[in-house]
This record gives sequence, C-alpha cells and structure tokens, in this order.
Amino acid sequence: MFNENKNLKEQKGAILILVVVVMMAIFLLINYYLQFIITETKISNSHNLATKTYYLSEAGVQEAMWKIKNDNAWLTGFQTDPGWQETITRNDPFGTGGTYTVTAQNNQLAHAEITASSTIDYGQQISQRRVKTVVFQPQGLSSTSSIALLTDDDTRFTGASVNVVGGGIFANDDINLDFFSEIDLEGTASAVDQISVAWGSSLTASEKESVNYPPAPERFDMPQVDFDSVDPGSFLSRADNVYSTSQFNQLIINNPNLTLSGITYVTGNVIIPRGAHLTVDGVLVLDGNLNIGTEWWPFWDTDPSITVTDPGSGPVGIVSKRKVHIGSYTNTANITGLIYVTDELKVDAYGVNFSFTGGIIGYKVVFTSIWLNLTLVSSPDLVIRTIGTPLTAPIINIEHWEEEY
Repeated sequence: MFNENKNLKEQKGAILILVVVVMMAIFLLINYYLQFIITETKISNSHNLATKTYYLSEAGVQEAMWKIKNDNAWLTGFQTDPGWQETITRNDPFGTGGTYTVTAQNNQLAHAEITASSTIDYGQQISQRRVKTVVFQPQGLSSTSSIALLTDDDTRFTGASVNVVGGGIFANDDINLDFFSEIDLEGTASAVDQISVAWGSSLTASEKESVNYPPAPERFDMPQVDFDSVDPGSFLSRADNVYSTSQFNQLIINNPNLTLSGITYVTGNVIIPRGAHLTVDGVLVLDGNLNIGTEWWPFWDTDPSITVTDPGSGPVGIVSKRKVHIGSYTNTANITGLIYVTDELKVDAYGVNFSFTGGIIGYKVVFTSIWLNLTLVSSPDLVIRTIGTPLTAPIINIEHWEEEY
C-alpha cells in the first residue's frame, strides 16, 4: 500500500513537471509569434508612413512646378534672374498631418533645382523624405551658324569616330572623349567647363575653348522651340497631321513603309518597330520619346530605318520634348534638318548606316560606337528655318531623384 501511494505521488510529480514544461513551451511560442506580429506591424506601419511622406514631398515638387508655369511672379524670376529663389512651407496641407517645405532655386538662368522636404510625426514615429528635381526652359534665340552640335549639358563620345564638316561643338558643361574616340571638327570645340580627352582618344579642331583650354567661353543658351502653345506659330498649331501614340503606332503597323509629309505632331512616345521604314518629308515633332533600333524582338524582322528629307521649305528634322534614341539595331538613319531634344540624344552607332546634314541641339548628346565613321555636315539654314522665332518654349523636367534621411 505504501509503495502504491509512493508511485502515485511520483506520477503526479512527473505530470506536474510535464505540464509546466508544456506551458513554458506554449508561452515561449506565443511570445515568439507576438514579437513577430509586432515587428511585422511596425515594419508595415513604417513602410506606410514612408510612402505617405514620399508623396507629401512629391506634392511639394508638383506645387513648385505648377507655380513656375502658372504664377507670373515665379515665372518671371525663373526666366530673368539667374539667382532667383522661392520657398513654400505647408503645414498639414491635406488634413492628415505632416508638413513640407519646397525650395526652387536657379543655378543659372531658367535652370532651377526644386527640393521638397517633408515630415510626418506620429508620436513615437517620425518619417522624413526629400525629393529633388531639375527643370529648365530653353532661352536662347541667337544664331547657331558656327555650331553643328550644341548641348546645354555634356557632349560625350565613347569609341566614336565623328567628322564634323562646316561647324563646331559647343557644350554648356563638358566635352568628353573616351575609349579611343576620334573627333575631327572644322570648327571650334567649346566647353564652358572642361574638355576631357582620355588616353588613346583625339580631338582635332580649329580651336579649343574651355576651363582647361582658356579662355573658357560664356554660356550659349539653347534656342527655344515652341511645341504646343496657343500661338499660331507653334508646331502643334501649324501641324498638318496630329496623332496620339496609339494612333501613330497603328498607322506604322498598317504601313511599314510609311511616308509623312509636312509637320507631323505626335502627342506621346513613338517607337519605330522592327520591319518598318519611316520616311519624313518635313519634320516629326513629339511630346514624348522617339526610339528606333532599340529592340531586337522580333529578331526575324529586318532592322528599322528612318529617313528625313527636306521638302524645300518649312521646318525639317526631328524635334522631341523628351529623348531620342537611335539604337544599335537601326539599319539606316539618314537625317536632314534639325535634331532638337530637350532631354538626351543617344546614338548607338554599332553598324548603323548613319548620315546627317543639318544641326543637333539637345540638353545632352551621347555618341557610342565601335569606331564607325560618322559624318555630320552642318547646315545652319535648315536649323534656323526649323527653329523660327518662337515666343514660348516648354518648361521641362529633366531629372528626378529621392533622398531618405
């Protein structure tokens, strides 16, 4: 009897220990999942807060851009004062908490950096974001008769062999030659900042003007082009044909050997697909980007081509509010007239049959090739005829980036 009681007590003790161990394990497991849930909730809340703060900064950027375009005091300062600066602060602008401060400041005439900083304070959590963007408006109306290639920022050559006949190159920042580039100019190589010629590259010009080849030239403002103002002289007002992106894409799909005459205006982006050959007898004007030869698919179709011809009067060339990219899958790019881009012109001349007569004006120009000889023949008359004397140029957003702090 004594042994039975002893065994029963031992069993009860073992069960008690087992129950305690199981309860501790359950407690630890619950604690782990609670910590996991709390951590995930904090991460989710932090991400949600960061997103709200980012869009608050974006709202500040958009307000500053709107004021530059629509507020006469802001627009006048932006266009006439190289040291112009304005600041706006908004507290709880959307009724959900948070503040933003946005500053617009010219670093040169009609070339401003907009910086918007926002903060949202939710008790123990504070989120901050800074968004920056650069806007500029072409201002120059002077002749480009001695300049075949004009950039408002950099001109860069990588592995390029370019012969410029009848003109020179002018960059409001740098001229850079890399990777055994060979550039031969009949005119002057002018850079407001530096002319950089890497080892193995060569630049031949009648003169060189830059900080490292003094004296450096003064800025040469990028000439204005009136894309779409209500003025009867704008390209949109004078257009013979106006297409949306979808309409133009369908047009070139239905007509792979499409020919356009006069002033053709596209309110969006254009991609010249493989198998297509576009001929423009006049000028192609775009609100967006132009891409040709940037796609390899479908590989069984022939490489696309573009030809721009001079109708004898009126504007001639390619004019884009954004970027123009002539890619390495282009078969032929035979262009007469003005190439004008308010952002970047990029030419990847790897086997491209490229010929050009007229002038190039852009915010930035990049030529890349494997020593394929390219010739640019300057024709100031075609450039002046295409630019005309515009009254209104667009204000373009050319860079955009975010900072977290």
